[in-house]
Amino acid sequence: MNHKQHIDIALSQQSDKVENDYRVQLIAAIDCIRFLLLQGLAFLGHDESKEPKTKENFPQLLNSLTCHNVIIDSVFKSTADNNKLTTPSIQKDITNACSILILRAIVSELEEESFAMLVDDARDMSRKE
Repeated sequence: MNHKQHIDIALSQQSDKVENDYRVQLIAAIDCIRFLLLQGLAFLGHDESKEPKTKENFPQLLNSLTCHNVIIDSVFKSTADNNKLTTPSIQKDITNACSILILRAIVSELEEESFAMLVDDARDMSRKE
């Protein structure tokens, strides 16, 4: 009977909060990824021992960001069990989106001019490029 307690109002308020929390998480993850890309740093690090001495770069940077921002910290703590934005697959998706934007910017800057690109290959231990 009370309009303020109607189920539609409650669901709308809850979905607005979930959407806002997701947006905060996404912006924080994108900021960390952009920083790592701009600095040319690895996301996962290179220590392959069973007990690495240092954490991976992305989680450390995200942890630093949450330590200095109360809103981001509270959102990440409230969704710690179901946070998919910190997984490597999502990091790769965001990185791919950044690469598409960079490529579009380069192509629009070049317009119709000719250009050449030098590409260096990298091989892994099995000598695959």
